[in-house]
Amino acid sequence: MKVEQRQKAIVSDVMASGRLPIETLVRRFGVSRMTIHRDLDDLERRGLVRKERGYVTAEESLVFAGNYHYRANQARRQKEAIARAAAALVPNQAVIVVDDSTTVLAMVPHLLRLESLTVITHFRAMIESLVGHDHITIVSLGGTYNPTLDAYYGLVTETTLSHLRADMAFLSTPSVIGTTLHHPLETCVRLKSVMLNVAASRVLLADNRKFHYRALHGFADLSQFDHVIVDSGLEPEIQADLEERGIPLTIV
Repeated sequence: MKVEQRQKAIVSDVMASGRLPIETLVRRFGVSRMTIHRDLDDLERRGLVRKERGYVTAEESLVFAGNYHYRANQARRQKEAIARAAAALVPNQAVIVVDDSTTVLAMVPHLLRLESLTVITHFRAMIESLVGHDHITIVSLGGTYNPTLDAYYGLVTETTLSHLRADMAFLSTPSVIGTTLHHPLETCVRLKSVMLNVAASRVLLADNRKFHYRALHGFADLSQFDHVIVDSGLEPEIQADLEERGIPLTIV
């Protein structure tokens, strides 16, 4: 196997698992430990993986802001519990705006039970999930399609959304540092900020992993949300700190 092929396979394996022992890669590819370390050093320089104490992990920007299909298969049980609780907040005939998070996408089966609903979104997977249900009105934001995120972004998307108003906004984030939401991609930050501005009520959906990752751009504070829904895997220390700060937590 050529170096380039092996490195692509390494990235694929690490993304699929999230975190792998380096020894597993040595056995998997049948090469020396030194060869694997050279590969990992190269991938780390390119911002794709990170080595840490005998393990290799995918970089946050790659995992959380990357491939939609990868994100869709992570923490599925937690996402379902969070999504169910979030959907229970939506009244009939509401107008909601939703982002391109896979946790928000998990709300769809529950939203379909409503008698009437309007959904504003830039997320292609969300649009396709709602098409064909006559009691759901879909407002598609359009813009420049990003195939990796499976969503539309850019000036057209932001401008269109800025002229609309919603009863509720439902969104997630790759990272929560303290009480600040962060995202590695500037274009995502801009659109999420517009979503917060056009909604009368705001709901954050975040599984417990998000409180352990870091990303570049801060764009909102937990105090701006009316509901912050997190799964029961959240560390007690973090939960206690957020509750002490008055953050409106719902643990599911």
